Amino acid sequence: MDIKFNKIMAIYKKSDKYYSRIQYHGVRRHFLCTGAKDENEAKVYEANELRKLVMVVEGLAVDESREAKLRDLTKVFLAYSKTNKKDYKLDEAKVKVIHSYFGEKTLVSKITPKRIEDFKSFMSEKYSNAYVNRYLACIKTIFNIGIKNELIKTTPMKAVKMMKEDNHKIRYLTADEETRLFQELPEHLKPIVICALQTGLRKSNILQLRWELVDLEFRFIEVLAQQNKGHKIIKIPISDKLLETLESLPRNSEYVFTNPDT
Repeated sequence: MDIKFNKIMAIYKKSDKYYSRIQYHGVRRHFLCTGAKDENEAKVYEANELRKLVMVVEGLAVDESREAKLRDLTKVFLAYSKTNKKDYKLDEAKVKVIHSYFGEKTLVSKITPKRIEDFKSFMSEKYSNAYVNRYLACIKTIFNIGIKNELIKTTPMKAVKMMKEDNHKIRYLTADEETRLFQELPEHLKPIVICALQTGLRKSNILQLRWELVDLEFRFIEVLAQQNKGHKIIKIPISDKLLETLESLPRNSEYVFTNPDT
C-alpha cells in the first residue's frame, strides 16, 4: 500500500518525552511515543502508529482509540445505580474491584469470557460462591447497560455461567449454644436476640420495629413491603417466648427496642 503522498508526520520533544502528530487522509492522531529515549526510537514508534492508522482508514482494522473502554461502561452503570438503587455504595465498591482486576482503561473487546472465567477463579480462592456471583451479576449489568446505551453491541457474559450456590444450608443454635449465648449477653440485648431467634428477622428490621406493627392480641409482627427483598407485606407469628418478652418491654417510644441513654 502506497501511503507516501497521503500522510503528515511530526515528532517533537517536551519535558524529556517525545510526542508525534500524524495524519492520514484527514484522520489525525496525537500521541506520546511511549518508551522512546531518542528521536530515532520515536520515529520507529511513530511509524508503527502510522501503520495502525492506515489499516483503520482503509477499513482493514478496528479503530481501538474509538472503541469503548471498561471505564466508559462503569461510568454509565454507576450513574444508573446512583439514581435507581439503594445499594449504590456497594456497586461503587464492586466497580473498584472490577477495575483493579481488568484495568479501567482496558478495551471492552478484550474482556472475553475466558478473562471473566479467570476472574471467577481468582475471586473463588478467597470468597464463597454466593459472594463471587454478586460480582458476576454486577459485570452482567454493566455490560447490559452498555448495550442499552449503544456503547457496545454484545456481552461476554452470555457465555459465562454463575457459580453454584448452596441455598439449602440451614444453621441454627442448639439448646446448649443458646443457653451459653444468653449467659454472656448483657441484659439490654437479650430481648433483641430473643426476637431475632424467634422470628428470623434481619437486624435492620428488628431495630426499626415499631409498636404499630406489633399485634399482641392476634400475635403477629407485620413487615412492610419496602422492608424486605420480596417487596410484599409479611406477617410473622409471635411465639409464647417472644410474646412474654414483648409484654415486658416499656412503651416509652414508638420503637419496640430503644436505648435508654438516647
